[in-house]
Amino acid sequence: MLPPEEIYVREFLPALRGLLAHRMRELGYTQGKIATALKVTQAAVSQYLSEGKERYEARIASLGIPKREVEALLGSVVGNPLDHKASTEALIHGWRDFLGKGYLCEYHRSRYPELVGCDVCIITYNKSFNEGDRSILENLEWCVKAIEERPYMSLLSPEVGMNIAECLHGAGSPHQVAAIPGRIVRVGGGLKAVSRPAFGSSQHLAAILTSLNRVHQKVRSVMNIRFDQYVEHAVRRLGLKYVYTGDPKDLVDENQIIRRVSHSVLTDPSIDVVFDRGGQGFEPATYVFGVDSVSAVKKAVDLAREVLSLKT
Repeated sequence: MLPPEEIYVREFLPALRGLLAHRMRELGYTQGKIATALKVTQAAVSQYLSEGKERYEARIASLGIPKREVEALLGSVVGNPLDHKASTEALIHGWRDFLGKGYLCEYHRSRYPELVGCDVCIITYNKSFNEGDRSILENLEWCVKAIEERPYMSLLSPEVGMNIAECLHGAGSPHQVAAIPGRIVRVGGGLKAVSRPAFGSSQHLAAILTSLNRVHQKVRSVMNIRFDQYVEHAVRRLGLKYVYTGDPKDLVDENQIIRRVSHSVLTDPSIDVVFDRGGQGFEPATYVFGVDSVSAVKKAVDLAREVLSLKT
């Protein structure tokens, strides 16, 4: 048995206590009152305060929990830290929320590889998890299988790895977008997904889809593949609708790339492919869009076949 509560007791709670000790000291609490609130000795409080709060922040961040979520939990607990019932309730709700959003899944699986494919916490604690969420994950499972079963799909893999994302209707947050944690990477002569699909696991592709879904909810999936002359020829031969963005000499950041790619599809939602030329420090990339992940991957499979025929 490998419950996430082990992580809570051994790793999360000690680091959170350290942050709470620092926060309460900033608010003017004495070490005695901090000890009473945290239910520890004053010596323990002194030890917490002797370490910089950055170390505690780093420990929690290593579990996969975003800083903004930790800040919200801290604020909830220190609102009335001596009310043990209220603080306990806040801690329990906060922890279950982290589990339900899948923040700890990657870390948990890294500690216990036997849990590959586990989504118990998301199903149990995510109140918004519904049949739509399940359908998206099932679509992505099909996509991973389709990619892994076709070795020639590696012809489309960029150096950074491949990924495929699908979002809920009207998605406005990365946690409403599912993708493959760690991406799909080259292994031997083919491709292999690092992990099973999960929500909140691709910031880059999620940002593109959430930008789109604020206006157009028809395009709910995007896949990143390599950008080279073979892929360009394959897109043309298949008659897919495409557009080019960017310039390799551009001095850009990731947000600018996201904006120009999403803007291209916002301008014309019927576009199948966006060729982004990248910029200084950014690899050119091809983005394949679809109404869902299955349709996007089917386009990619056809492209891979064309690339294979061009190279043989």
